[in-house]
Amino acid sequence: MQLSKLLIRREEYGNNKGRLTGTVEFQGSCGKVELPLDEELSKQIVDICAEGIVRVSRHVANDLTAEVINAAPAIAGPAE
Repeated sequence: MQLSKLLIRREEYGNNKGRLTGTVEFQGSCGKVELPLDEELSKQIVDICAEGIVRVSRHVANDLTAEVINAAPAIAGPAE
């Protein structure tokens, strides 16, 4: 079976308002299985994603910083 869908959301209404909930769906040759995610499992998945977001954000920040540094002479214009 392979993961086909992962959905995590923060409930806006009802008894679970403010809590993370979700579903995970796996699909294989015999069909699909959809499992509910409670708040604890949802938080664990979000924590794993957060580590990746931080890693990618640092990479993007480094790339943007390098672009700004390299473009600084062009932005300043010719030296007088």
